[in-house]
Amino acid sequence: MIDVVGFDTNPPRNAMVLSFDGHSQIHALDRTQPSLPMKQGRPGAVTHDYEPCPSG
Repeated sequence: MIDVVGFDTNPPRNAMVLSFDGHSQIHALDRTQPSLPMKQGRPGAVTHDYEPCPSG
């Protein structure tokens, strides 16, 4: 870990350091109501709210 953090904070001269987080903070949550299907002249619809995140 020290090597990785050191590389980020003090890279070699002329180096390009690219960092990314493999675990985003975005969770795929269920919506509170089922989706409404498309109908003639109307797009499908979904609710704007989600079920609470199980991990808090």
